[in-house]
Amino acid sequence: MKAHFWPSGRVYSFPKYPQAPLHSSENLLDLIRREHSTDAHFTVYRIPGKDTIPRLSKGAEQMDLGVEMHLIAVDIDREPHEPWDSPHEARVALREHLEKCPQAGGYTTPRGLRLVWALTTPIPIGQASTALKRWHNILRQRGLHPDPQCAHWTQAYRLPHVVVGGKKRTGHLDLYALEGGITLDFKPRKAPKRKPIPPAKAVGVHPSLVEQTILERLQQDPESRKRFGIFLGAEISGNRVYHVRCPDCGRDSVWWLVQPNNKDRHYAQCNHTGESCGWWGHLYDLRNLGKEEANGR
Repeated sequence: MKAHFWPSGRVYSFPKYPQAPLHSSENLLDLIRREHSTDAHFTVYRIPGKDTIPRLSKGAEQMDLGVEMHLIAVDIDREPHEPWDSPHEARVALREHLEKCPQAGGYTTPRGLRLVWALTTPIPIGQASTALKRWHNILRQRGLHPDPQCAHWTQAYRLPHVVVGGKKRTGHLDLYALEGGITLDFKPRKAPKRKPIPPAKAVGVHPSLVEQTILERLQQDPESRKRFGIFLGAEISGNRVYHVRCPDCGRDSVWWLVQPNNKDRHYAQCNHTGESCGWWGHLYDLRNLGKEEANGR
């Protein structure tokens, strides 16, 4: 179980800095146990087959680098966020947290503690941020309070025995689970399958009532931005919202909600801002509108 590390928390990252330096990897347990002469940090991602890689920034998600998250690290702040009253208090807190997280190892920090899990199956970096947020939620359900600022795969974590500002820091270790090869079987959720939205013709929409022409006319309406937002929101949620000229009062204020799975509820209603003529009817009431009239021209 290796982890990449660097001598400071502030190093150049790729791809923001194309010439970012490469950093080596070593056994994670050795890194945690060792006394470092610098402010050494480790990270939770790797590129399989690469012993040296640069520190990565979020832009790496858009590149085909084969990056994966093979560790999860979580910071738990002491409440209040102040130095421990004694080393004994810190050790007790670490033991209590590890009892709730038996697959984790950990160590104390000056104002809290850090828990580390080795993943049974590494997570592709494109799914890592979502997986970390879900893991934080699971920990909260267990009564823990993970630091939300550390819920991203690019985070670098300070090792326990380091030198910061010329002063040595140390921490109490409990690496029983990691030493025993215990791993966390945690996988990202699969994205739900979305049902395709049937074309307008399949639900009886008049062929002249197409999105582009309606939206061109809609730009003259003072409520166009709001309605355009509704249109996009409806597209995302699986429904379609349209606006056309009211056959009763003649204003461009008729809207309807097309529900592809329920053909008996295709209603249309005049909804003019500030005043309504009260017209409403079935979607099919608009089928006989001519092309010119349907487009509000």
